[in-house]
Amino acid sequence: MGLVQEVKILSLGELKAHLLFFQNLGEDQSSQILDLKVNIQSHEILVKASVQEGYAKLNLQMEKEKKISVIQIPVTMLTDGKSVQMVINGLQISVTKIQQTTDDIKSYSLCFLQYVFLIWNFMDAVKEGDIFRTNVCLKTMIPLFYFHSELSKYLSECIDYIQKTEILLSPKMSMKVRAGSFINKSGHIGKNKPADIEKENQVKLLKELIRGLGSNKTENAIVGISKAAPVIESIVHHFDEEVGINEIKTTHKSRSLENDLKALLEKTRELCPFSDKGRTLYSYKGINVNPVHAMNKEKFQQVVLRTAERLRRGNISEDRDEDDNGDDNNVHSESDNDDLDSLFE
Repeated sequence: MGLVQEVKILSLGELKAHLLFFQNLGEDQSSQILDLKVNIQSHEILVKASVQEGYAKLNLQMEKEKKISVIQIPVTMLTDGKSVQMVINGLQISVTKIQQTTDDIKSYSLCFLQYVFLIWNFMDAVKEGDIFRTNVCLKTMIPLFYFHSELSKYLSECIDYIQKTEILLSPKMSMKVRAGSFINKSGHIGKNKPADIEKENQVKLLKELIRGLGSNKTENAIVGISKAAPVIESIVHHFDEEVGINEIKTTHKSRSLENDLKALLEKTRELCPFSDKGRTLYSYKGINVNPVHAMNKEKFQQVVLRTAERLRRGNISEDRDEDDNGDDNNVHSESDNDDLDSLFE
């Protein structure tokens, strides 16, 4: 018929007694997977078929034999609800593409959970100072940043950090860079924080002290106040502790966890986010469960290699579509900050 390249001859008895499965191509790296319903001699089987070069491939394997029979069907013939009929040595075989029902709420919930678990894993790796798990998280973030924009500065930062710590730098220098990415002022387990955030807080303090000079901003005055910044911060911090002045932090006020969980459970029971009901979200219509599956993988590979080559040559500048919102107010702080005496250690 032209649709079948290699098919093993099966009798009806063999089919009933020894048919093992239509083997799913789990290791195949094709960009598309089709859910198909295959009917052989009144036996119905649900399988997932990979798409390669415009053909949906089905692998038929017998239980007592290692040989795999391959059936290839043009994707253009597989439309929702319509079956492709074929007769192979007297066996009637019918293949039907299962019509997919999309539920935007379910897709949004699953996509949201993927981002949440990735962020939690990254935050935990930073707090624990896990230099190896940090790189794994950054590698996972690269396709997500690319999906947002191929000109994302965060995409370049991830590639640059991984390339330097795993390829370009010597093993000793690589370990120095990885270990220097975190800072632990208290020395307690699980109390690490990103070194760049600590540096941003130091820069904010210096800017406030320099701003306090008023019209006396001279080069010598700026140098002097910068050298005295750690001592000034220590004196102010201890004075505030003695008089009972609470430190002003930028973290949000935490609410009752129990009340939040109760409200979340009530809404979850009402919404049923993981059920297929064909619901539509106006703002997220047709959202993908996993954005990585929807992107062009060949173009993604080209962008990553091009960015890595540019960074390897030392050419960091490139047009970006994201604004750098690094102002005085863009300072991070944590509720578990320890004493500030060691701010400039």
